[in-house]
Amino acid sequence: MNTVHLPKIDFSKNLKFIRRFSLALLLILGFTLRIWNVNWDEGAHQHPDERYWSMVAEDITWSGVGNYFDSSDSSLNPYNHRDTWVYGTLPLFITKATSHYLEKDTPISNTIVEGAETLGIDLEEQITISDGDIIKTTSI
Repeated sequence: MNTVHLPKIDFSKNLKFIRRFSLALLLILGFTLRIWNVNWDEGAHQHPDERYWSMVAEDITWSGVGNYFDSSDSSLNPYNHRDTWVYGTLPLFITKATSHYLEKDTPISNTIVEGAETLGIDLEEQITISDGDIIKTTSI
Protein backbone atom coordinates (compact mmCIF):
# COMPACT_ATOMS: atom_id res chain seq x y z
CA MET A 1 0.00 0.00 0.00
CA ASN A 2 1.38 3.37 -1.03
CA THR A 3 1.24 6.31 1.34
CA VAL A 4 0.32 9.69 -0.08
CA HIS A 5 2.08 12.61 1.51
CA LEU A 6 0.26 15.92 1.18
CA PRO A 7 2.29 19.12 1.25
CA LYS A 8 2.25 20.91 4.56
CA ILE A 9 0.73 24.39 4.25
CA ASP A 10 2.07 27.11 6.52
CA PHE A 11 -0.94 29.37 7.14
CA SER A 12 1.00 31.73 9.41
CA LYS A 13 2.61 33.36 6.36
CA ASN A 14 -0.71 33.84 4.63
CA LEU A 15 -2.77 34.76 7.68
CA LYS A 16 -2.57 38.51 7.02
CA PHE A 17 -3.72 38.01 3.42
CA ILE A 18 -6.54 35.67 4.48
CA ARG A 19 -7.82 38.18 7.04
CA ARG A 20 -7.77 41.07 4.58
CA PHE A 21 -9.38 39.00 1.84
CA SER A 22 -12.08 37.79 4.26
CA LEU A 23 -12.80 41.36 5.38
CA ALA A 24 -13.03 42.58 1.77
CA LEU A 25 -15.32 39.68 0.88
CA LEU A 26 -17.54 40.42 3.89
CA LEU A 27 -17.76 44.13 3.00
CA ILE A 28 -18.63 43.34 -0.62
CA LEU A 29 -21.28 40.85 0.49
CA GLY A 30 -22.78 43.33 2.97
CA PHE A 31 -22.83 46.13 0.39
CA THR A 32 -24.41 43.85 -2.20
CA LEU A 33 -27.15 42.74 0.18
CA ARG A 34 -27.77 46.38 1.17
CA ILE A 35 -28.39 47.62 -2.37
CA TRP A 36 -29.54 44.60 -4.37
CA ASN A 37 -33.21 44.58 -5.32
CA VAL A 38 -34.31 46.44 -2.22
CA ASN A 39 -37.57 48.39 -2.33
CA TRP A 40 -38.29 49.26 1.29
CA ASP A 41 -39.85 52.62 0.59
CA GLU A 42 -41.31 52.14 -2.89
CA GLY A 43 -38.71 54.14 -4.79
CA ALA A 44 -37.97 56.81 -2.18
CA HIS A 45 -34.50 55.28 -1.58
CA GLN A 46 -34.86 55.18 2.17
CA HIS A 47 -34.81 52.37 4.70
CA PRO A 48 -37.68 52.70 7.23
CA ASP A 49 -35.18 53.86 9.89
CA GLU A 50 -33.78 56.47 7.50
CA ARG A 51 -37.31 57.65 6.68
CA TYR A 52 -38.15 57.95 10.39
CA TRP A 53 -34.89 59.85 10.98
CA SER A 54 -35.77 62.32 8.21
CA MET A 55 -39.31 62.82 9.58
CA VAL A 56 -37.95 63.64 13.05
CA ALA A 57 -35.27 65.92 11.57
CA GLU A 58 -38.02 67.75 9.69
CA ASP A 59 -40.08 68.14 12.89
CA ILE A 60 -37.45 69.72 15.13
CA THR A 61 -36.78 73.45 14.95
CA TRP A 62 -34.21 75.74 16.57
CA SER A 63 -35.92 78.21 18.85
CA GLY A 64 -33.06 79.40 21.03
CA VAL A 65 -30.69 78.21 23.73
CA GLY A 66 -33.07 78.87 26.61
CA ASN A 67 -35.74 76.69 25.13
CA TYR A 68 -33.29 73.81 24.58
CA PHE A 69 -32.82 73.20 28.31
CA ASP A 70 -36.57 73.06 28.96
CA SER A 71 -37.03 69.53 27.61
CA SER A 72 -40.79 69.43 28.11
CA ASP A 73 -41.28 72.43 25.78
CA SER A 74 -38.14 72.31 23.64
CA SER A 75 -38.76 72.19 19.91
CA LEU A 76 -35.42 70.36 19.60
CA ASN A 77 -36.56 67.47 21.81
CA PRO A 78 -37.54 64.61 19.46
CA TYR A 79 -39.89 63.17 22.12
CA ASN A 80 -42.06 66.28 21.81
CA HIS A 81 -42.72 65.37 18.17
CA ARG A 82 -42.65 61.54 18.07
CA ASP A 83 -43.22 58.68 20.50
CA THR A 84 -39.70 57.26 20.37
CA TRP A 85 -36.19 58.31 19.50
CA VAL A 86 -33.28 55.93 20.11
CA TYR A 87 -30.43 57.44 18.08
CA GLY A 88 -29.23 60.30 20.29
CA THR A 89 -29.62 64.02 19.71
CA LEU A 90 -26.11 65.02 18.58
CA PRO A 91 -26.33 63.09 15.27
CA LEU A 92 -29.86 64.44 14.81
CA PHE A 93 -28.72 68.04 15.32
CA ILE A 94 -25.76 67.55 12.94
CA THR A 95 -28.13 66.12 10.31
CA LYS A 96 -30.57 69.01 10.78
CA ALA A 97 -27.78 71.63 10.55
CA THR A 98 -26.32 69.97 7.43
CA SER A 99 -29.67 69.80 5.67
CA HIS A 100 -30.41 73.40 6.63
CA TYR A 101 -27.04 74.48 5.17
CA LEU A 102 -27.56 72.53 1.94
CA GLU A 103 -30.96 74.20 1.46
CA LYS A 104 -29.28 77.60 1.25
CA ASP A 105 -28.43 79.00 -2.15
CA THR A 106 -24.68 79.50 -1.71
CA PRO A 107 -21.86 78.53 -4.08
CA ILE A 108 -20.44 75.91 -1.70
CA SER A 109 -23.77 74.22 -0.96
CA ASN A 110 -24.72 74.31 -4.64
CA THR A 111 -21.38 72.67 -5.53
CA ILE A 112 -22.00 69.93 -2.95
CA VAL A 113 -25.54 69.26 -4.20
CA GLU A 114 -24.44 69.27 -7.86
CA GLY A 115 -21.52 66.95 -7.06
CA ALA A 116 -23.85 64.52 -5.31
CA GLU A 117 -26.22 64.66 -8.29
CA THR A 118 -23.40 63.68 -10.68
CA LEU A 119 -22.70 60.66 -8.45
CA GLY A 120 -26.34 59.63 -8.68
CA ILE A 121 -27.36 60.82 -5.20
CA ASP A 122 -30.64 62.67 -5.62
CA LEU A 123 -30.65 65.69 -3.31
CA GLU A 124 -33.08 67.81 -5.29
CA GLU A 125 -36.82 67.67 -4.92
CA GLN A 126 -38.74 68.02 -8.15
CA ILE A 127 -42.41 68.90 -8.00
CA THR A 128 -44.21 68.02 -11.24
CA ILE A 129 -47.66 68.59 -12.59
CA SER A 130 -49.75 66.02 -14.44
CA ASP A 131 -48.37 66.72 -17.95
CA GLY A 132 -44.81 66.04 -16.72
CA ASP A 133 -43.42 69.59 -16.71
CA ILE A 134 -41.18 70.43 -13.75
CA ILE A 135 -42.65 73.43 -12.01
CA LYS A 136 -40.24 73.69 -9.05
CA THR A 137 -36.80 72.28 -8.24
CA THR A 138 -35.31 72.81 -4.82
CA SER A 139 -32.44 71.28 -2.88
CA ILE A 140 -33.47 69.27 0.14
